[in-house]
Amino acid sequence: MPAKSYDSVYCVRLAQAAAHAGMAGRTDMVVGRRHNRFVHVPIDTVVSHGNTVAPDGDLWLSVLESTAQPPEMR
Repeated sequence: MPAKSYDSVYCVRLAQAAAHAGMAGRTDMVVGRRHNRFVHVPIDTVVSHGNTVAPDGDLWLSVLESTAQPPEMR
């Protein structure tokens, strides 16, 4: 399924923020969005705990539906 225009814009903005962070010498971090601002988050913070998604839950079924993937993608 092709990306929506706002998805494309969001990805470009993430890429720009990541490039600026790299040019500023930032390492060991990822770029994210919090309260409508792009922020730098340490990788250690991002991976400090995991989340799980139930393969038969509403969230995963919504992902499959919105990306037009078959239900067998569990």
